[in-house]
Amino acid sequence: MKGKVITTYPNDDDVTLYLFHTIVQKYGWEFMDKYMANDPQWVRGHLGSARAVASGQAATTFDTMTNVTIGLKKNNQPTEAAFSTVDPLPIWPQTTAIFKDAPHPNAAKLYVTWFLAKRTAKPNRDLVDTPGCSPAVRSQADFRISTCQ
Repeated sequence: MKGKVITTYPNDDDVTLYLFHTIVQKYGWEFMDKYMANDPQWVRGHLGSARAVASGQAATTFDTMTNVTIGLKKNNQPTEAAFSTVDPLPIWPQTTAIFKDAPHPNAAKLYVTWFLAKRTAKPNRDLVDTPGCSPAVRSQADFRISTCQ
């Protein structure tokens, strides 16, 4: 597997940094020494990892976006997503807000509504409420848009 494992630079991505942190916590720095001895490939962004595996440029990654990998598979790319049965799966919710003193709040609401619309939003996108924010508008995709106080 030398040179056939690929991942995003941990200094570029918070999820990747978290994954490396949890690996070191569970398996120790010795695992990382062995990982680095295998000469992993490094890319900027999860999309590059997923595409490299699907194209055969890399054999595996522990660092991909599931929706991208599944999308590549649906387009007949030779790739597969696998999930650990013993380790937690990190999920990063994406949130949005419009500040109460925004210079153009209506333009911001229009943009967020467009961004969250069914034809624009990913089907698995889910937003969570942010403390200090109250629901202001719901888009056609039934996502909550909040205005922070």
